[in-house]
Amino acid sequence: MTEAYSTLQEFEKVLFYPEVHTINTTADYRLNSEFVIPGLLESIENSQTGFFLSKVFVDEIGLNEYLLRSSSFTHMPEWSVGREDSSQGVFFGYLNLTIDKGQYGKSITIPVAIKPYHTKKRLAIHEFAAQNLVNKSPGLKTYSPLGLMVDETGCVNLITVFEEDVKTLDNINWDLDGSDALDDHLDPFRALTSSAKILALMHSAGLVHGDAQIKNMGLDKNRARPVDLTTMRRFLLADFSQDVNARQMILRDFNQITRSVIEKRYLMTEDSRKRAQIIGANLISPYVSMMRHPSLPFACDKGFQDMLTSVTETFTEEL
Repeated sequence: MTEAYSTLQEFEKVLFYPEVHTINTTADYRLNSEFVIPGLLESIENSQTGFFLSKVFVDEIGLNEYLLRSSSFTHMPEWSVGREDSSQGVFFGYLNLTIDKGQYGKSITIPVAIKPYHTKKRLAIHEFAAQNLVNKSPGLKTYSPLGLMVDETGCVNLITVFEEDVKTLDNINWDLDGSDALDDHLDPFRALTSSAKILALMHSAGLVHGDAQIKNMGLDKNRARPVDLTTMRRFLLADFSQDVNARQMILRDFNQITRSVIEKRYLMTEDSRKRAQIIGANLISPYVSMMRHPSLPFACDKGFQDMLTSVTETFTEEL
């Protein structure tokens, strides 16, 4: 697994560090990823078990001196309730790993989510690397990646820790019917403000989501989380004022998150004026306010701020 890990490190450098490689365009990313990914996939496929385990996971549970011998999976279909709309066909259950060191062995059982990539295999590795990068960024948290597995059909599977209390924000109650003044209003309001915060945090860390719809934001009892990071990109904050692509990607994220709320007709039980106030006060205004914080490079960039104001005014008119 050492070869696979070193190949992944190279992939992370190619994918996420534009000071070394230009990756702002899809063509640049495809060129770089096609250079690195085959080596990583080959390393996993040629391993005894078809697994590549995250170094973070290996270090956390003290597996660095052990050898993975075998694995099995126990499907838990009931965990899919509320998560059935996954276009990737994610499935859930217990991953059972048998490991040993010489004559000593032990078994580990972990609740997991397994996301299969039957055709676009590079996206599994992209998301695995993106999850690791997000989890290293201050204030940000996504799912915890355990590793990658290539099955007998050649499908690449991304394995993450299953967390029951995390739910994506398209699965909360968006109908403010007034039956419970606290619960009915708390979830949508918190969902909107949390989405604004997590998106601003990503952008302030030099990260763009790439598919920032409300369904790709998660929420647990402590924080919001960006999920589905197959299109995440990185830009250099120091070069932001000259980086046209970065501006466009940031504004695209903001546009996507807002339109995903508007176009899916969330909060439509409210009259149009109140609905506009809710979305404006809980999503648009908090995001814009955070993006104008004086400590961030965005605040002093008049051109970007004018563009942000223009987008905001467009949304206000539509609402």
